[in-house]
Amino acid sequence: MVKLLKKLGQLIALIMFSLTLYSRGLENRLLGEFLAGLANLLEPKLRKTSIYVN
Repeated sequence: MVKLLKKLGQLIALIMFSLTLYSRGLENRLLGEFLAGLANLLEPKLRKTSIYVN
């Protein structure tokens, strides 16, 4: 169960990271800003989750 949660946390972090990278390349600035904001909003929650799992 712990390993599953750890993998899930890593997967979510990877998705957020790739979304942030992808948003930087978009012509639509507004969408890029929104995705970057969303990633920044979720990052602390992901850190707490990974610390809790470890």
